[in-house]
Amino acid sequence: MNLKRIIIIETILLILLTTLVFYFAYSSINEKNTDYNAGLLSPRVYAGLIEPKSYLILNYDPLRNYIHNYITEKKYNISVYVVNMRDGASMSINQNKGYFPASLNKLPLAILTLKQVEDGRLSLTQQLPINSELRNNASGTLYKTDSDTLSVQTLIEHMFQESDNTAYLVLNKYRDADDFNILLWNYFGYFQDEYDKNGQPLRHDHYVTVKTLYNVFSSLYLSTVLTPQHSEYLLSLLTNTTFNIRQIAQLPEDVKIAHKYGINDKNELNFHDCGIIYIEERRVFYCIMTQGLNAQEGIQTVSDIIRMVYFYTIDARQFLDEYSNQTVTNNEK
Repeated sequence: MNLKRIIIIETILLILLTTLVFYFAYSSINEKNTDYNAGLLSPRVYAGLIEPKSYLILNYDPLRNYIHNYITEKKYNISVYVVNMRDGASMSINQNKGYFPASLNKLPLAILTLKQVEDGRLSLTQQLPINSELRNNASGTLYKTDSDTLSVQTLIEHMFQESDNTAYLVLNKYRDADDFNILLWNYFGYFQDEYDKNGQPLRHDHYVTVKTLYNVFSSLYLSTVLTPQHSEYLLSLLTNTTFNIRQIAQLPEDVKIAHKYGINDKNELNFHDCGIIYIEERRVFYCIMTQGLNAQEGIQTVSDIIRMVYFYTIDARQFLDEYSNQTVTNNEK
């Protein structure tokens, strides 16, 4: 058999082998997809994202009691919402009360801005003008810049990492009206007005609740509006802010918190902080909104409650793991 014939035979065998590999891979994928679609369990179980008999934390009543007692003892006006983002279990206190959002407005604005980037109406490198009317020294450092323009990316990063007001005012001028109405109002349910018993508005500002902030963070976490790349980008910015709530709450360094705070000390005192706590494979959303507390009191209160959420998560996980191991041991006897 000459060399040319050997090469031809080897080429044919290689093609056949490659075809078989792709066939079995495709069949395996289709089989998995069929399981996802036909099964009555969560697709996350079939995909292996949640192990069977995982004993995910479902009961948050003890945590609610701890936080409620803390609030009652101090006579604070506070709303709290906590959600296990792996299974949807939750707890809430005063969840329907509306609050002035303050800098929490910067969260949906960043999402709306990146949506415009994805739609080709803006670009991250596009330079936006900064005039004197848009420079605001209430929060952040961009008001001091000597530049007359800054890129969209720079503005987003400063708006999230420093809660920069100048960045917010510049980006807000380019907000798309349709996106604002459809996403912010109808999709996120972000704003709600507060009315008196006669149906008259108490004030012209808009209000948010702890639950509406969950919608915003959930949208990023599940990447429901933006691409995974841009959702990941925004959450990563929120884990690296100048206001380090993880450090203030004295949580371990290996814990990540993607969070945004809001503070208002003009018309009424408000301090809020909402975010996602990443504890190994666990993902716990929290939102804490306060009224009538100055900044120092608000920060202390928020950090106390975040510690409660963290230690409840750790203790509940340890208890359930011990119970699960004991059950396995008893079954083996």
